[in-house]
Amino acid sequence: IGYPSWQDSIDYRSVMAWVLNDQPMDLRTEVAWHLIYELLVGSPTAPVTKAIVDLNLGDDLITFFEHSLQQWVIAVGVSGVSTQEKVEIARKAIVGKLQNIVNNGFDEIAVTAALNKLEFK
Repeated sequence: IGYPSWQDSIDYRSVMAWVLNDQPMDLRTEVAWHLIYELLVGSPTAPVTKAIVDLNLGDDLITFFEHSLQQWVIAVGVSGVSTQEKVEIARKAIVGKLQNIVNNGFDEIAVTAALNKLEFK
């Protein structure tokens, strides 16, 4: 089975990352960030995940949550984007979903489900 060379095709990636703290967090804040990460991208119905999948912008969702260092980082994005224009669409979709969450909060059922999932980790 032949596989296309990475040089045979061009694809793009769009990733945004945020540093969450500049000083150590208390335990309550740490748990809150785990919950937020789970709510954003922890399931196929999570808002950021769903936005990328529904728009069919790329091949794979990129998620990263670094919480073992003093400065925690969350990153979200998409890989396998076919055009530079779709990179901008992906960025706007992610930012739009985050702004919607800031304005309206998370769905209560999603919060309950995420808390249950975290409880069993």
